[in-house]
Amino acid sequence: MGNALRPQWTGWPMSAITRMEAQKWVNRLQLTRRARHKGRAVTDDDEDVPAIGAETICASVHVMSQLHDLATKETRPSSWRTRSPVLSCP
Repeated sequence: MGNALRPQWTGWPMSAITRMEAQKWVNRLQLTRRARHKGRAVTDDDEDVPAIGAETICASVHVMSQLHDLATKETRPSSWRTRSPVLSCP
């Protein structure tokens, strides 16, 4: 799951991440091939490697949402009301 979060959001302040950017990230994850398949690391030559599963994507979205809520708890962006925007999981 850290492999899904780190590449996209390293160096981003939580308050700078918009709902649209987060949704684009989720959409890209749906097209991302697994890093491991059938017990071994996937290479560029491997064929028929499935995409990351919906359960993994939803778990990543949940972690991201929780981190965002904690990071902005005291100083929420003014465009937010009371909670994080809902992202669409597959």
